[in-house]
Amino acid sequence: MKNYVLHDDVIAASELFLYCYDCLREAGLAIQFDQLEKADAWIVEYERARDELLVLRQKKVENDSISKAFS
Repeated sequence: MKNYVLHDDVIAASELFLYCYDCLREAGLAIQFDQLEKADAWIVEYERARDELLVLRQKKVENDSISKAFS
């Protein structure tokens, strides 16, 4: 069961990582075309996705510490 949960988290983290990259790329393009409001919106979206990614990372750290306690 543990591996199943972590497998889903790995998939979600991978998708979030790629989405963060896309958000930053879109923000950069918006800045190049002097669309600063659009760039700001992409940065906000990046920060939201980054925060979700950090939650998954913290979940993994907690899971690893629990696993070590029972090893």
